[in-house]
Amino acid sequence: MMTHNESVREQNLESANHIMNNEGGQALRISRIVSECKISKSTFYQHFSSKEELFDNIRNRGEIDPVEIRSMQNRIVAAAVEEFSKHSFQDIDMEDIARAAGINRSTLYRYFSNKEELLVASIHNEQDRRVQTLENLRNESDDPILFFELFMNYFDRYANDPNTSHLYATMIYYSKHNAQVKDGFDRLREYTVKLLQDNLEEGKQRGLYKQEADSGVYAQMFFSVMSGINIHSPSTFSYVSRQFLEMMNKEIGIKCVKRD
Repeated sequence: MMTHNESVREQNLESANHIMNNEGGQALRISRIVSECKISKSTFYQHFSSKEELFDNIRNRGEIDPVEIRSMQNRIVAAAVEEFSKHSFQDIDMEDIARAAGINRSTLYRYFSNKEELLVASIHNEQDRRVQTLENLRNESDDPILFFELFMNYFDRYANDPNTSHLYATMIYYSKHNAQVKDGFDRLREYTVKLLQDNLEEGKQRGLYKQEADSGVYAQMFFSVMSGINIHSPSTFSYVSRQFLEMMNKEIGIKCVKRD
């Protein structure tokens, strides 16, 4: 038999679950739950520290297999990435994403409470994918000069793909408005600049670049220019980026050799 506290907690969960299934996560508000359950907010907070904790408890009800949860989350995020790559955030609703994932909206809300949370997950997924791509590029060759060629090709490919280019622009925009997106974007930028800096340092050790060149400054400069062309002039990315690399050649000694 349930204790009073257990009963109150269960009542909160039932009320929240009903709202989620019928109206979606955007309708899930603490003020509404306490009103429906006829309790005070202080009583609610004795059982749940925040709405997020309440939401997590709803997700975990029914003892769903963690592997199944992860699989469904990946499926939803993949569908969301497709939608956010083609349309602006304002033009998409949760129904569009649920339909793209092949599920109903109530199922979607069991995994993501609102569209912004799903956007954050989608952007983090894209950031992780880009880090993995860069890791693969670095492992393709131990030639520091070739790495710059591969890096430019990588950015060129993303710049001229309308989907990835749109998502990258979205990533930059929301990094100014969402702390989680900003944190992920900062980590992606720092990782990329560090990769370029390490490559320049390795080139200096091999006598390919001038020893007095500040690897950190040029790595930041190279990343910033590639990012800027990616956003503002993707159709001329290949030409402009190569011209910039030629300019760096004059400054720090990079031999920009075109490879087949």
